[in-house]
Amino acid sequence: MEKITDLKGRGITILLTTHYMEEASYLCDRLLVLDAGKILVEGSPDDLVKQHVGPLVTEVKVSQEEKGCIMATLADLGVGLDDRGDSIVVYQKDGLGALNDLELSENQLTSRPANLEDVFLRLTGRGLREE
Repeated sequence: MEKITDLKGRGITILLTTHYMEEASYLCDRLLVLDAGKILVEGSPDDLVKQHVGPLVTEVKVSQEEKGCIMATLADLGVGLDDRGDSIVVYQKDGLGALNDLELSENQLTSRPANLEDVFLRLTGRGLREE
């Protein structure tokens, strides 16, 4: 990674392929997100995160029994979300205000900065290791 950073610093164009979204975010000025050989989006890492996810995501930890009802309620409100198995990810771009209407405790909610992995998962609907 140091060599690529050095070449980038000298203004040399590099074509890089990676499955590591953190690496892509750090090294790339412009990137393409591909899925099954098709270009889904193109742009700078920051612009893609802002466009497709927003600045923050909130992970909601709920029991499996509660999850379906909460996801249905949020979907009915038009809130962008993803089921990540053990949690529901809610995108700020689509309005985290809807979470205030649900009776959730603070220890069920974790907000964090959005990243390129969120963009990939939102656009493809699947993890990087799924077939």
